[in-house]
Amino acid sequence: MLPIRRILVPMDWSEPSRLALQFAASLAGDYDAQLVVLYVVALPALMYGPPPETYLDHLREELRRINPGDPKVCLQSLLVEGNPATAIVRAARENHCDLIVMGTHGRTGLTRLLMGSVAEEVTRKAPCLVMTVKPQAPAELAREGLDAGHHLVR
Repeated sequence: MLPIRRILVPMDWSEPSRLALQFAASLAGDYDAQLVVLYVVALPALMYGPPPETYLDHLREELRRINPGDPKVCLQSLLVEGNPATAIVRAARENHCDLIVMGTHGRTGLTRLLMGSVAEEVTRKAPCLVMTVKPQAPAELAREGLDAGHHLVR
């Protein structure tokens, strides 16, 4: 069995990333691993002057509200600015993560061509294993007994 000591979960507050967080929290509990939750603020294409000092406060507060549901799971939150795929790979490397669990939006065709796929780029460049979690229909969640917001974000 592979040792899993640190699991990185990139969050964008979408349903796929919430499902990834739920799955990663469960794995962290099973493996007695640390959970590292990362939010990447994409840099704007054009910015006039420095941003106000408080512009990231609401994101820091959202990260503080994450509750893995298992009191024995140690959670670390990171908030960084930059290109999402690059920042995720860098965070995995710098934090010595053994696994990245991330949601994927499942874009295909022209949308994927124009927007790219962060999950695909992370999978190619990551220094560790990457597990992607695709969106599930509500009926699938109910069958599995999962509530997408259960114990994760208050």
